[in-house]
Amino acid sequence: RNKVNTRDRTIPQGYDSIKLHYSDDPLDNNLENDPDYYYHEYVVGNESQAIALFLVSFTFDPEADARKRNPLCEQCESSRATLYCLQDNARLCQPCDAELHSKSKVLEKHSRVPISEIHGNLTLTRCKQHQDMPIQFFDTVSHEPVCVHCKMVGSHSTGENAHHPLITINEAYADGLSRLLQEREVVEQKQRHINAQMQHIDERLRAVHANSSSIEQQIHEILARVREKLKSETQAKLHLLLSDEAELRRQMHYYEWLEAFVRDQK
Repeated sequence: RNKVNTRDRTIPQGYDSIKLHYSDDPLDNNLENDPDYYYHEYVVGNESQAIALFLVSFTFDPEADARKRNPLCEQCESSRATLYCLQDNARLCQPCDAELHSKSKVLEKHSRVPISEIHGNLTLTRCKQHQDMPIQFFDTVSHEPVCVHCKMVGSHSTGENAHHPLITINEAYADGLSRLLQEREVVEQKQRHINAQMQHIDERLRAVHANSSSIEQQIHEILARVREKLKSETQAKLHLLLSDEAELRRQMHYYEWLEAFVRDQK
């Protein structure tokens, strides 16, 4: 892989992919450097090189999410629910709870818990097929949650699903969490290995830079000595030539004087 600018999408010879780098887009650079995001783009030579490790499918309903965080009372449907009755499987506000559970001693024995305590309880999550029933089991073959109605009279009461092994939803959660922790350990080992490789590369880069600086300094020193030697040799040659020139001029002046003396004698 080779990191290139996004304007050049040609895979160089000897590489099987290139990493796109949006040098002109600060937003993309921020995403790429943000530890909370995993954002990288590549160009590959063959589509078979792109292997999907995970496929996540989900449905998001903002209104349902808001209702889950702040559910309304199922009795008056106007006030915010603060209590959950385990026997009635109902969310109630304080006044409605007092009204409904004060009618008889049997109703007074119903167990109610604060709404804030049931959001993290897996056994209180409702079945998609039977909205009034909590999820209690998990199908280990089709990988779907199952309630008692599903098991007794619903999708898992007959047919092939009836033979699928079921475990409790809490067991499924614990098993999933255990496998997630194991995978996390593998990921952390790979991260440590990558960090060690990156540290080794950084050390080699620093060594290369240090070696380059040292060699550059040596070259400057050698160049300085060569320049000084050249200057010295040049000055010596100049002095020698100037001395020879002065001697020749002296001799020229002597012969000119001698010639003039001879003319005067004539």
